[in-house]
Amino acid sequence: PGYGSALEVFARHWQPQASINLLQGAYSEKQDWQRVAQPWRLAGALGLVWLALAGTYQAAAAWRTGRELAAQTRSNFARCQQVLPKDCVSEALMPAVIEQQTRLRGASTNRAPLFQLLATLHAALQATPGLTLESMQFREGALYLSLTGTDLQKLEALRAWYGARREAQLQVEAANAGASGVQIRLKLTAA
Repeated sequence: PGYGSALEVFARHWQPQASINLLQGAYSEKQDWQRVAQPWRLAGALGLVWLALAGTYQAAAAWRTGRELAAQTRSNFARCQQVLPKDCVSEALMPAVIEQQTRLRGASTNRAPLFQLLATLHAALQATPGLTLESMQFREGALYLSLTGTDLQKLEALRAWYGARREAQLQVEAANAGASGVQIRLKLTAA
């Protein structure tokens, strides 16, 4: 009597030091959680160690790569100053200078592939003996040749050699057979 509910009785007479915890020992929630987590502790610890080692290794590799990049950039800049002393004035402008020079050289190579044509001509003359180069002239991206040969069969062999390859195109402008051999005029252009 004198209390509104049983909860009020418990609240007024509750003494924490004398209370009994029923969720302890085998009935504890902590024991349930430890039973589930216990087998994974070693795997979790090994995973954390592995992540720490991998992160350290990646950081060291990034630092080492950064140092190598800086050294290579300095080396490239020194070489750029040797090759292009007027154009290469700072490391920041070096990539633009190199790109511009590459573009200029690429454009000139497309207009005048002299060395490519000479290389294919050398290989063709080695493959077809009996032809002798008398003169050559390079203009407008084409190589004009004057050859002498022993017979027209050598010209046909040269034409077949260029027909089998795609490096250059051969056009016969004139072929005159005479007592002293064959006089041949050719035009060689890049493919």
